Amino acid sequence: KFLAKIASDMDKPNGLYVIRPEQGEAFVADLPVGKFHGIGPATETKMHNLGIHTGKDLREKSLIELTERFGKAGQYYYNIARAIDERPVRSQRIRKSLGKETTFAEDIHSIPELTAKLLDLAERVFESLSKQNLKARTITVKVKYADFQQVTRAHSTEHIIQLTDLKQIIPLLLEKTEAGIKPVRLVGLSMSGFDVPVVQTHQPQLDLALNDEF
Repeated sequence: KFLAKIASDMDKPNGLYVIRPEQGEAFVADLPVGKFHGIGPATETKMHNLGIHTGKDLREKSLIELTERFGKAGQYYYNIARAIDERPVRSQRIRKSLGKETTFAEDIHSIPELTAKLLDLAERVFESLSKQNLKARTITVKVKYADFQQVTRAHSTEHIIQLTDLKQIIPLLLEKTEAGIKPVRLVGLSMSGFDVPVVQTHQPQLDLALNDEF
């Protein structure tokens, strides 16, 4: 899984990067520790102070030393330095939200204009929801101001939100922000609180001689 996550970050956005199993150990040896998944800036600095700059340097440290320096994470660092990670790669996961956002070439002050932009995003989001057979009960609006501060405002209902509902909900959410007072650089809209689609399966009819229930 570690190698898969590293490969997924290489040659973005549309490139394909292949790390074959037999290449894993050599690949990790040359990789700067700052590019390791699970090693953040603070841990990277700590490793540099210990003379650990690459996977090869990390591999030279014993499990005891890494555990003393990094606690339980020491075992993980010891393994990935050897390209060992037995965690399964999960290609499918349950989506929790779906959204779109747009950044403006010029800051916007007008509430009607911001509302129109959000409704346009909403149409695109609902198109994606429809393709994935998802129905949502929560809408969240994100607003980023020209000073790069951002806020989110959400609205949830007991019923499935329809696209027509947003003509009323979006203005109400914008009222809870400083849009119209402060210039806006970016807006976003996301839907969540999905109903899980129920898949109907047909049970085979049992032999009536054995069971007369369907």
